[in-house]
Amino acid sequence: MGKTEQILSHLPPLYRPYPQPPLSAAAPSLLYVVADAVGRRLAEADELLVTAMRAHWVDFADKGRAQIDDLAKLAALFDLAPRDDEDVETFRTHLKSYVRTFLEGSATPRGVLRLAASTLALSLEDELEPLPGDPPFLVRETRPGQDAAMRLFGVREAEVRGTPPGPARLVGARDLSAGADLSGGSTLEIVVDGDRIARVDVAGADPRATTPWEAARAINAALGLPVASHDGRTLVLTSGAAGTEASVALSATEGDAADALLGLAPRVYAGSDARPASITGTVDHAPSGGVALLDLRGARYLRVALDGAMPVEVDCAGPDIAATTLDEVRDAINAALGAEVASHDGHFLTLTSPTVGAGSRIELPPA
Repeated sequence: MGKTEQILSHLPPLYRPYPQPPLSAAAPSLLYVVADAVGRRLAEADELLVTAMRAHWVDFADKGRAQIDDLAKLAALFDLAPRDDEDVETFRTHLKSYVRTFLEGSATPRGVLRLAASTLALSLEDELEPLPGDPPFLVRETRPGQDAAMRLFGVREAEVRGTPPGPARLVGARDLSAGADLSGGSTLEIVVDGDRIARVDVAGADPRATTPWEAARAINAALGLPVASHDGRTLVLTSGAAGTEASVALSATEGDAADALLGLAPRVYAGSDARPASITGTVDHAPSGGVALLDLRGARYLRVALDGAMPVEVDCAGPDIAATTLDEVRDAINAALGAEVASHDGHFLTLTSPTVGAGSRIELPPA
């Protein structure tokens, strides 16, 4: 019975002959129209209520929809968001596995496997069930034994990272734990990053025993920047900027305290630029000179992960697997990674990330 019929069923007997619409094409009675308008709204409210209830259950939220909506809101409670390549049902499986790991913990073999599967967009729930007679969470691992990392680079596996741009940093060479004698001169003229200039009187309450804390406070107050710091023994000046444009300069001035306070002559100290991750093998492939020929029988595969991306497995062997040249290894790696990553000097093989900074990264996991 629909909502309209339920409403009409509660009317007094006096109105019952009139509400039903006629079977002919004539318009229904006014009473039926009014009851039907209210009944439709109540039916819509029921549908919305059911939808709201289903949205609170992970097995029913977004069921039959093309886009992820309610599931994403549930996942946000666990700081999880859908990946770009996930549809509704894939993300539902991902979310249930993630929450199960959250509740059961990730420090168990099963939890570690679930985390790894989640990272790789895999589902291992069926595979995690132990076989008859197996101990719980037994994991079998088999390696093909054809990893070329040791033969090419002299390491079984490795990870190297690039460095971000560095600030200019001047570390004093004087031990100031007993204070600095600035009676012969207590002035520092400092230029930071080319635009902050200050001539500072760094003498403390007792110029013959100025502490590094007193000197650092005077420098920072004059420059308006936290340039100076100390560890109780040595004074350190650090630029505000980073990279090759960063600099800390000590200019010669009358009553100069640079030597007494820092043990350094006035000069310019520059920052460093960002550098890429790079790894050079320790194996000399041509110790006697000539053309390097590598025997890659039984060890032809190299797995390389570049800048945090998924590992790529490279077949490094040339047409003659027992006499592969460094050029052939280099070209195979670069072709597989789609970038000029590998190079060599005729003796040692080098991998260099095409990016620089802290995000630059090269990994050699086991193949």
